[in-house]
Amino acid sequence: MALSGGAVSRAGLQGDRRITVGAGLGVAAGVLLGVLPSLLFTVLYSGSTGALPLGASLFQTTGLLLMAGALLFLLSFSFYRWGFSRWRHQDARFDGPVALCLVGSIGALAVVAAGIAIYSSPSAIEHCLHGRPSEWSTCLFGLSPYAALATTVGIVGGALGGIGLVAGFGLVARKVRSAALAAGAGVYGLLWILGAASLLGPVFGSAALRPLLITLPWVAVLAPLLVLAGASRALIVPSRS
Repeated sequence: MALSGGAVSRAGLQGDRRITVGAGLGVAAGVLLGVLPSLLFTVLYSGSTGALPLGASLFQTTGLLLMAGALLFLLSFSFYRWGFSRWRHQDARFDGPVALCLVGSIGALAVVAAGIAIYSSPSAIEHCLHGRPSEWSTCLFGLSPYAALATTVGIVGGALGGIGLVAGFGLVARKVRSAALAAGAGVYGLLWILGAASLLGPVFGSAALRPLLITLPWVAVLAPLLVLAGASRALIVPSRS
């Protein structure tokens, strides 16, 4: 439905509310998934041995942080998709972002399922994490026949969903004329690039990409924070189109 001259429709305001909730959940997910584990591993990592001094209690704490963060990320993605769905009543161009975010939600759910499958063998995982970081993924995926498949689905779904987020936030930013939302779309694009770079680490060498990848947890928090600021501002001053 097109608006003439328009103020943002009621559907658009409802979309902004859902995006605001999704962004808040996204900030929390970024902290739990990236910042806290990164700080924890930085403090504990022993450069001389190349191993982490992980005990059972530390592993359980880290695992719970990651699982909680993954669930919050799934909820965040869902609220973003619901927000774009409301904007779709005003502009059919949101059909693409909604469809891509649906795929992204499926990918996020697959990652949660993979985490549950791997986390069901805590003693085996602790053994894996006492090895070198370069061997973690091979060891962890070997614990469950479904974990590697679910993770692959999650990566593909997350990549497509990330494109949907960038496109969706870009459209919303134009609708409400929000520089913060536009910046959030750009930073989500940067997050997409950094995520792809982390997967290509074995191809190009992790050392070459390390200066970029070290910023990944902080970018994962900055992106939803900008979206939160922009969507919140759009709710306070909703008379733009």
